[in-house]
Amino acid sequence: MNRLLLPAWVDICSVAVCYSVSVKTTEILAALDTEIARLQEARNALAGLSAAKRRGRPPASASASQTTNKKRVLSAAAREKIAAAQRKRWAKQKKSA
Repeated sequence: MNRLLLPAWVDICSVAVCYSVSVKTTEILAALDTEIARLQEARNALAGLSAAKRRGRPPASASASQTTNKKRVLSAAAREKIAAAQRKRWAKQKKSA
């Protein structure tokens, strides 16, 4: 006979079923397997819910990251206008100093 005798300090009570001290090992293993399967289903259901509700900023799309890496180019005329404006600011600062 395959009976399991456990010491008195071992508590093998679960939420749904409470076992006596001398119960067949196979029965305990079968009950544990069903409990593990039930808990895994509950965990997977919760994980599925949390994945759907994502907080924070949404992830960037692939097309958005490609456009931001593009180098911006100024025309020669625009660079000359910026340089002239900077020279004018320098001259004003030098004059007031």
